[in-house]
This record gives sequence, structure tokens and C-alpha cells, in this order.
Amino acid sequence: MRTKEQSLDILSRYAKSRLEKENFIFCIAGEVNYEGKKWGIYSLADCTTMPEHRGRLFLRLQSMETQDHEEKEVWLDELDEESLNSIIERSRVLFKDAFEQFIPKEKEKPTVQYEQDWDRDGYLVISGAKTLDTYKELCQKEYEYNNPEIFFAFNDEGVKEKRKELGLEDKEVFHYGGGLCGTKEGLKKFTEDMEAIREEKRKKCDPYEVYLYEYNNHESFISWDGDLEPARIIVRIWGKETLDSIKRLNKYENQ
Repeated sequence: MRTKEQSLDILSRYAKSRLEKENFIFCIAGEVNYEGKKWGIYSLADCTTMPEHRGRLFLRLQSMETQDHEEKEVWLDELDEESLNSIIERSRVLFKDAFEQFIPKEKEKPTVQYEQDWDRDGYLVISGAKTLDTYKELCQKEYEYNNPEIFFAFNDEGVKEKRKELGLEDKEVFHYGGGLCGTKEGLKKFTEDMEAIREEKRKKCDPYEVYLYEYNNHESFISWDGDLEPARIIVRIWGKETLDSIKRLNKYENQ
């Protein structure tokens, strides 16, 4: 069950969205416990008449226990946790299209698991991974990348030979770093294409699965640098925040 704060956040965001277009929200329902009685909801609105309460949400309630349809107004944030959750769940059933977008999606529990094979120095035997085939395909796409206006060379003679081989002798060539060289247009296309592949990885691959795979790939179970390389890969694709959310193995401590 949600906490009271979580429920108030959902209802407040829902109300803010609808109150931009209407004065009272009728697409809301639920059973409320208040002052020892059960109440049904008539509408939800925000206070505009009292400066000290401006923007505070209140409900118009109708009694479910008397025949005279007794009515009452109550501040939303004064309701208990059970009542707030009742409003959310009943509103989801009756007004799903309008309401569902404000419910945070529950994160799927990871299905990937591993066991360490100590006969192979702690190599991870990975099972249940769903996105590693896609990740490997994208890595292969990077490996096979072909761009006729970029090349690798590590000295002036190598640059000269590659320029001649690729027909780039009449074009200005720049050094990108790590031995990568190319024309301005070629390097621009290279960076754009590599970023497009990284974006595919971000969208289609699970970072925890990738971490475990690269942990094996870089033999981090026996490396003096621990998990430095898989950690760098996760940061490069998803960022430091994602790395911090991963339960790491043989963690590199000098980052």
C-alpha cells in the first residue's frame, strides 16, 4: 500500500492537470472515512477564497450512512492513508483513461540472475537475461562500423598511408584522439552514429544485465582494477546515477 505522502502526490498531480481546464473535478470516486462515518465523494476542487489556504485541495462529500444526503467539505490532506488509497483505486477503475497516467509505474524486478563459478575464478554464470542478445548485436554494429572518411593511425607515416589509401589526400584530416583520425564531416558523422547506437542501448538494454556481461567480458573477477571497465561502460551509456543503483561486484574503489 502507498504511504499517505505518495497518495497525496498522485491526487495532487491529477488535480493540477484537470483544474487547469475546470473548476471542479467530478471524475473522482472512492469511499472516505471521516469523523467516524463513511462518505462518498461528490467533487474535488482547490481553495481560491482563503489566502492562507490558496491552492489547497478539498473534497465535497456526501454521507453514505444517512438518507438525508448530508454533505461536508474536508481538506484532502486531512484524510487518512486508507481513504486516500480508496480514492485512487476507485478512480482508476471508473476513470482509467483520465487517471492512470498519474500512477507511477512499478519497476519490474530483474529476472537476470548469476552464480559465480569458482572453478573459473569467479566467472559469472548468467541466467534469465532478456536484453543481452540485443546488446551484443549493437556492440557488433559498433565493431563493424564503416565510414570511408575516418581511420586509425598512430604516427605521421600511418596517417599519410591511410590518407592515400582512402583517397583523402586533398582533404584536411583531424586527430580525434586514441589514434582516430578523419575529415571534419567524417568525424561528425562518426560521433552522431555512435551516439545513435548508444541511444539504442539506453532504450533497449538493461544496465544490470550489461554490467554482468561486461564484468565477464573484462575478466573483472580477476582484474587488479576490479569492475573498473564495466563501471565505465555503464556510466558512458546510462550515467553515474545508474551505476550507483547497481549492486556491484569486486568494486573498483578509486573512482
